[in-house]
Amino acid sequence: MDLWQDVAPTIDFSLAIDLPRFSQGLADSARILDMGCGYGRITEQLQRAGYRNLYGVDASAAMISRGREEFPQLQLLHSDDPLAQFPADHFDAILACAVLTCIPCQQERSTLIRQLWQWLKPGGCLYLAEFCHANGVRFMSGFGIDMWHSRPAELRALLTGFSIEEDEIRTEKTLSGQSALSCHLFARKQASFYP
Repeated sequence: MDLWQDVAPTIDFSLAIDLPRFSQGLADSARILDMGCGYGRITEQLQRAGYRNLYGVDASAAMISRGREEFPQLQLLHSDDPLAQFPADHFDAILACAVLTCIPCQQERSTLIRQLWQWLKPGGCLYLAEFCHANGVRFMSGFGIDMWHSRPAELRALLTGFSIEEDEIRTEKTLSGQSALSCHLFARKQASFYP
């Protein structure tokens, strides 16, 4: 995460979420986690939409520091904070926007998804918005960070323990301004999958 230190003050993430779809059936009192929140742009978007019980968590201290300056009203937590360790079945919904894109190891991705499964209430919603590529592409970004635009099937395969409700491929702009595909997955936690 030290790689984000230098770019954290100036980077502006671009991948958009589908807020209308995410909000369907989600009360404004729902407990929501923005996993890999960066500087809190989506957490703040959710707050403006009326959600009150929001937490943003990121592994980059520099990103959280920026977010706390820009959005002091938000609960943004560095992942090393004790508060970042939430109990099981805690959240009604969790979203992760371009988080897996920045994790170039499938095993690390699987570990993260299992943790998110544990934090979600039974039947809770997981929303993944990730850049993708038909053939899967691994590369070094212009910021010096390893990226992986997975095949959509690789993203779906991570969702063991979830039932996928919607799966949409869109075209988005990357940080460099290039057009790229993105995969938007909405899934529900199956109550008794993991022991």
